[in-house]
Amino acid sequence: MSDPRPITLDDLESVYLDGFCTGIATFAVNVGQAPEEADEFAESIAAQLRGDTAAMNELRNQIVERLNGADGGPGTSMTVKDNQNEEPSDV
Repeated sequence: MSDPRPITLDDLESVYLDGFCTGIATFAVNVGQAPEEADEFAESIAAQLRGDTAAMNELRNQIVERLNGADGGPGTSMTVKDNQNEEPSDV
């Protein structure tokens, strides 16, 4: 058997988001949503998270902090949508 490949930050993001989706879908099923709908709901939320640059930066920071032995707790980033550009911008 060959040595496993190195784990990357992308791998860790994927693991986090897989668990995030599982938690959301489980919650949705527990409050009465059909499993297929719950999966779609969870994937929809995760897709929005993946598309939010500030949120993904915060997720990466949290992963790095945890791997370095520091746990600063949850962080919050605010983005504001620029009505002229229709593009979010960090505040």
